[in-house]
Order: sequence, then structure tokens, then C-alpha cells
Amino acid sequence: MPHEDLPRELPQALSEARHVQLVGRADEPWVRRGILVVLAVVLGLGLAGTFGQRDRVSRAATPQATLRVAAPERLRGGLFFQARFDIAAVRDLKHPTLVLGEGWAEQMQINTIEPGADKEDAPDGRLHLEYGELKAGQRLTVWMQMEVNPVSLGRRDQSVELMDSGVVVARVTRRVTVFF
Repeated sequence: MPHEDLPRELPQALSEARHVQLVGRADEPWVRRGILVVLAVVLGLGLAGTFGQRDRVSRAATPQATLRVAAPERLRGGLFFQARFDIAAVRDLKHPTLVLGEGWAEQMQINTIEPGADKEDAPDGRLHLEYGELKAGQRLTVWMQMEVNPVSLGRRDQSVELMDSGVVVARVTRRVTVFF
């Protein structure tokens, strides 16, 4: 198609060298492509589960009981997730109490805890969930459904202690990392 009907002059705000011949703009397509590659890599890492949702199981076993904690150690802001705490009594536990590190509640929304504890407290900034007596050989599973606050970032202590009548029976040390 002939270009006879196009104007021969550019509008006043445009220059022929910059806007027609693209002088000094040779790197711009590569910058855009680089940004797209970085975005694709971040999205690919997210799809691969790098930024959360996969449970990591931590265990502690003592002559009194075993404690198993299953929860993600890498989370994203806004993510809903579940934590599972399994207690198996080797000996009788009169007042089994889960003591959760500050990272279980800080910048987290606890939606539910099932079964509900007989007694809940936070005397030292850590959640204390006390349950009824467990006889040797009995098991207790506690589920927590939670959500990460969208603006929370960083690493936090999510250690868990199993106590009986004020004495630590088993301890699992863990940390959680929260990404954007």
C-alpha cells in the first residue's frame, strides 16, 4: 500500500532520530525481555512450591511421648494452611499441653483449632493448649487451620513443646519463613 497519504513532517513533540530511527533505544527491547524472564522465573518457582504450602514433618520422641508436627516451613502472605500435631503417649500424661512458639500466632490468623483445648492460655506470649489426660498408648491429633497476614515477612520461631504438668516432655524446634 503506498504511503502517499502519510504526512511528511512529524508532530512537534517527536524527533525523527529517536522515534523513527530509534537511535539510543536499542537496549529497550532487551530490558523488557529481561523483566519478563525474571517474572517467568519467579512464577515458575512459585508453581514448583518454592514459596510454601508443602508440609515439613518434624518429630521428637522421648520415653514419655512422641510429638509429630506437620506444617509448611515456607509461606506466602495470604496463604491458608493447616498444621497437624500428633501426640502419642508412651506413659500416662495427666495434663498434656501443647506450647506453641510465638511464630504460630504472630502475623497469623488462627481460624480453627480442632479439637478445642480444655484450657487455653498465653502467659509468656506463647499459646498453651491443655488437653485431657492421655493414658499410655493413646493418641491425640490436633489440627490448626490458619492464614498468613498478607503484609507479614520474615522468619519466626514455630517451635512446639509438649508439656505435662509444667514439665517439658518433648520439644520440636522449627522456624517458618514468610515470603510476599
